[in-house]
Order: sequence, then structure tokens, then C-alpha cells
Amino acid sequence: MNPDLPQPQRSVTTVPEFWDFMVRGSAPLVMMKKKLGEELWREKEKIALGYLEEVLAGKQNELTSDAWLGVGAK
Repeated sequence: MNPDLPQPQRSVTTVPEFWDFMVRGSAPLVMMKKKLGEELWREKEKIALGYLEEVLAGKQNELTSDAWLGVGAK
């Protein structure tokens, strides 16, 4: 990790824990969950978790997701 970058505010060690963290903290996912309804959301969630497990298996000991926000002026 680059020492000049801030440390993650929160990290998790399992894919399901990462997914739960993302679903609770990501406005687009919250809106999608509400729009799809519980039954269809569970189907999509199963697909997403399977994909994340496949892609991240053995690659990470710790999963983080940080928001990098910026402001510009013209």
C-alpha cells in the first residue's frame, strides 16, 4: 500500500461481509434492491456473490472500499 494514501476506514475479510457492507453503503445498490423487490433481489444477490467469490478467491486477505471525493472549481 502506498504510505501517502490514507488507511481504509473499514475493512472486511469475507466476500459476504464485503457484499453486505457495499449493499448498505452504496446508494445505487440500495435503490436497485428497493426497485427489484426481495425475491428478485435475492436471485441477483446470489449471482453477485458467486461472481465475487470466483474473482476474489485467494487474492485478498482484506477487502476495502473507500470513497474518493473531490471538488473542482472553474
